[in-house]
Amino acid sequence: TSSSVSDSIVLDTVAPSLGSFITPRDYTKDDNKPTLTFKKATDSTSGISSYSVSLDSGKNKNYSTSGIPATGDTTKSSYLYKDDSNAKIEYFNESDSDTTNDEIRVYFKGLNASELTEGKHSFKVTVTDKAGNENSSTQDFYLDKTPPGISELAIANISTVKKGQTYTLSIFKRIPSFSGKIEDPFYGSEKTNDDGSKDTFDKVSSGIDNINLTLKKLDGKKYVNHFTKDYSVTSNRFYITTPYPLVDGQYEVLITAKDKAGNNSSYPAFYLKIGNNSFLSLASSFVSNLFNNGKDIKQINQPTFLPSSKTTVNILNSVKQQRISTVQSFVSWVANFISKLWRNTLRLN
Repeated sequence: TSSSVSDSIVLDTVAPSLGSFITPRDYTKDDNKPTLTFKKATDSTSGISSYSVSLDSGKNKNYSTSGIPATGDTTKSSYLYKDDSNAKIEYFNESDSDTTNDEIRVYFKGLNASELTEGKHSFKVTVTDKAGNENSSTQDFYLDKTPPGISELAIANISTVKKGQTYTLSIFKRIPSFSGKIEDPFYGSEKTNDDGSKDTFDKVSSGIDNINLTLKKLDGKKYVNHFTKDYSVTSNRFYITTPYPLVDGQYEVLITAKDKAGNNSSYPAFYLKIGNNSFLSLASSFVSNLFNNGKDIKQINQPTFLPSSKTTVNILNSVKQQRISTVQSFVSWVANFISKLWRNTLRLN
């Protein structure tokens, strides 16, 4: 009598497939103690064995942990695997049937005493399967803490703007425009570590996101919100116009630049004044308000106290013509018609 035994051997030479990086990524302005989050890897042959994670590998000051198991506790939606002086490691979403949303989060405790500084950083994930195959991937992310700046600000391309000054507009030019230069500078950092070594982090700039124009109108002795609007920016030069004609009054103007990391800075406030108590001014203001269709109203009451002193500057007529809508053009035509009618009446008298 004879018998035979056969064994099958599976040869696994294929590296596992890494999951995607979740956070941090791209640009951030304040995540200087990031939790590294990534989706779990897959391996269709031998299965996942473990993970290794590092932060700023190659720098004098770097962080790493290894031997992270493939799975935490599949009966729980969140599971704390490790929390010691080096790292905190957690698993999430393992208890549901969807394996594509399984996450591993790693936080290095050394960041508590030595947070990241401005510039380019990276974290790396290495996954190993049960056959010993490895696969690694690195995710760069950028800490941008520097706000953009506004310079060369002017009204209707005719008068540069200075902090705290008041600019008087013609009652027939109720749609002021503002132009200027906006820049988001590149900044990195050099960090001195506890042992005296130094690390340099490459300069970064997230780029300009938008320009915000906010007008507050004088109501009694306080300025209250009148309107606010964001304008997209496609170059380092901007040219923005109020969305509708302004009625008589005095306004505080605030122009704010925002970058894609969320940093923002505002040009020092200045003021606009339009109109007087003449019949012509009141008439043109009434027409403007009529065609604003209710837009020229106070919004959220957030008072700002009056400045202690202001200098009045008269603006000359602009050589450059502004693009205006049909309604705005009609408002201007009506205002000019009233002006001519009033002057003719005075001549007859």
